[in-house]
Amino acid sequence: MDTNQYEAAVTRLKSVNAVIEDLDPAIRADAFRVLESYVTGAPTTKGRADTASQRAGDAGGGETVSVIAASTLDDDSIIQLLEKHESTAATDNGVLVTAIFYSVFGRGPFEPKDFKTFADRHAMIWPNQYHKTVARRKQDGNLIVRKAQDGWYVTTAGEAYFRETYGVKRGNQPRPE
Repeated sequence: MDTNQYEAAVTRLKSVNAVIEDLDPAIRADAFRVLESYVTGAPTTKGRADTASQRAGDAGGGETVSVIAASTLDDDSIIQLLEKHESTAATDNGVLVTAIFYSVFGRGPFEPKDFKTFADRHAMIWPNQYHKTVARRKQDGNLIVRKAQDGWYVTTAGEAYFRETYGVKRGNQPRPE
């Protein structure tokens, strides 16, 4: 990017910011996505997912599930996963939260107390004993998580299950201490 391109991008970004700051905070992220191609100067790619339901993918009807990569636990894609997959079954929510942590931080190690804190923050039904419910969940006869000395890890079978069920891929963000 040369100086002229940079200055043009900054000008476009400032003009979009002026529009977005007047909007309701609840829709600002979606509004920016609508104007993103204007800011970058790149045309919107054909077939790009522009709505929340399209970004989350559709697992039925032979269509492929788009892969979600989250950068933080408060990312919009995480909220979309919660809206789409939250359940009234505590164990299913435990698996969903494990998949969310996997999509942000990778395979682990994780502590169930971190999952519980996240679930409480989002008012989710949570299993009383993670090690007796979620940790016993299997995919094709293989456990989706395993216990090690330093915490719980997502197994290879778990990775495949999370990608197939929730459309998430392994994250690579460092865990906060």
